[in-house]
Amino acid sequence: MASCVRFNLPAGWEVPPSLTVGSQSATVQRIEAISGRLTVLDTFDWRLFREGLALYQLASGLTLCSLGGEEAAQEPGSLAPRFVAQLPKGELRKRLKPVAGVRALLPMAAADYTDVRYRVLDGSQSSLAEMALLEARHTQGPDDQAVARQLWVWSSSGSVALRRRLVAALGNLGLERVKDLEDDQLYARVLEWAGQRPGSYSTQLALDLDPDMPAADAVRLVLRELLRTMQLNEPYVVEDVDIEFLHDYRVALRRTRSLLAQMKHIFPPDEVQRFRQAFAELGEQTNALRDLDVYLARQKDYTRLLPAHLRPAIAPLFDHLRSLRSEALAAVVSALTSPEHARLMAEWQAFLDQPSPDHPQATHRLLPIGVLARQRLLKRYRGMAKQAAKLARDASPQTLHALRIEGKKLRYLLEVFASLFPAKKVHNLVDHLKQLQDILGDINDLTVQEAYLQQVAQDLPLDGVNGRNTLLAVGVLIGKLDDQREALRAQVGAALAEFTAAETAELVAELFEQEDEEED
Repeated sequence: MASCVRFNLPAGWEVPPSLTVGSQSATVQRIEAISGRLTVLDTFDWRLFREGLALYQLASGLTLCSLGGEEAAQEPGSLAPRFVAQLPKGELRKRLKPVAGVRALLPMAAADYTDVRYRVLDGSQSSLAEMALLEARHTQGPDDQAVARQLWVWSSSGSVALRRRLVAALGNLGLERVKDLEDDQLYARVLEWAGQRPGSYSTQLALDLDPDMPAADAVRLVLRELLRTMQLNEPYVVEDVDIEFLHDYRVALRRTRSLLAQMKHIFPPDEVQRFRQAFAELGEQTNALRDLDVYLARQKDYTRLLPAHLRPAIAPLFDHLRSLRSEALAAVVSALTSPEHARLMAEWQAFLDQPSPDHPQATHRLLPIGVLARQRLLKRYRGMAKQAAKLARDASPQTLHALRIEGKKLRYLLEVFASLFPAKKVHNLVDHLKQLQDILGDINDLTVQEAYLQQVAQDLPLDGVNGRNTLLAVGVLIGKLDDQREALRAQVGAALAEFTAAETAELVAELFEQEDEEED
C-alpha cells in the first residue's frame, strides 16, 4: 500500500502557498475542488474497523486508510460494489479481500464534504507530494461538532527521508498528525453524526454477568441479547445482502435453543417447551438455505480439487445449486415475513420482559447464576469427556456426530457464561475444545456434503456427453471430499487425547468445581 500521512485541522486553517521542506522551499499549487458525499463503508460486523482500516467512498473514488497509520490504497473513479471480489484487481482489492471475506460492504455513515486538491512542487517544478484538504459537514449537528477537517498527504517519491521532512514541515505549522484511532477526528465524527459506534455489533456475547444474580434474571438477560442479534440480522436475511446474516441469525437461534434446553428448572417447563419447539421449526426452515450458501461459497475450492480437464464439467452442478438456493431463499423470506413469525417473536419478547413467575417447577430461578453455571458446565464437560474417552479411532460418523453435538452444547455454555470465570482459563479451555470441535465439525460437514452431492447428482438436468462428464466430475469431487474426511479422521485420536488429558480435567476442576456440586 502507498503512504498517506493525515493531519487533523483546526477551524479556519488554510493551506499556505509555500512550505519549507528541509532546506528547500516548495510551492503549493491548488489543482481542483470537488464536492459531494463522503461515505464510510464497512461490513455489518465492522471487520475493517477491527483490522484498523477505514474505507471512504469519495466523489473521486474509493480510498482505504489505516486508522492511525500511514498505509493507504486508492481505486480512482470506482463506486463501492457490494462485495470486495467485485472490485477491479489491484492493491485495494488485495488489501480488503482477506479482511471482508464474503461480507457485503455497507454504508455505515455519510456526510457532505468538499475536497480541495493541491500539488507540492520543488524549485524545478517537480512534484514532491499531493495533498487533499477534506472538510466534512453535518448540517443537522451542533455548531461545535458540525465540521471535521483533515489534510491527507501523499508523497510522490518513495523517499522516506523526503516524507519525514514534509511531515515535519507541516508539523511546524502546528498541525496535529493522526497517529492512532483516537486521533482520527474525520472518521470518528462522521460516524458519531450518524449515531454509529464502531465495533458495536459482534456475534460474541459481551455480557458482564454478576455471579450473585438470580439465575432467571441472568438467563433472561442473555436470551434478550440473543433475540436482539436475531432482530438485527433478520431484515438483511430477507434482503439477501450476504450469507453471513443468515449464519449469525442461526447461531443466535441455536444458542437460544441450547440455553433453554440446558438451563432447566428456571422457567415454567410448558412455556420453555413451546418456544423450543417453535425455534426448532424455525431452524429447520433455514437449514436448506444455509447448506446451499456453504456449497456455493466453496465453488472455487471444489473446482480446484478436480483435474483441469474436468473443471468446466462441474459448472452445471453449481447452476443447479443456485436454482435450488433461489427456491430456498423464497421459502425463508416467506417464513420470516409471515404473521405467524411476527407473532412468535412478539410473544418471545413479552416472555423475556415479564417477571419470573413463582412456578413450582422453576426451582432454580433464584439460585445464583455463578453456582448454577458451574454445576452445568462441570456436568457437561464430564459427560462429554466420558463419551470421548470411549471412542475408538475408527468410530462411526454417527458416534462422532453425537460427540460433536455435545461439544457444541458445552461451547455455547462457555460462551454465554464466560464473564463469570477468569478469562485466560476459559480461553484455554475453549482452545482445547475448539481443536476437537473443529475436526469433528469438518468430518461431519464432509460426510453431509458427500451424501448431498450423491443425492443432488440424481436430479441434475443432464443429457449427452456433457452430462456424463458432469456426473463424472461430481463423482471425482465426492472422492476427493472422502479423502479429506479420512485424513481428518486420522487426527481424531490426538484431539480426543488432548481433550480428555489430565491437564484439561485439572483446568475444568479449577474453573467449575465447588464444595456443593449437587444438582436438584
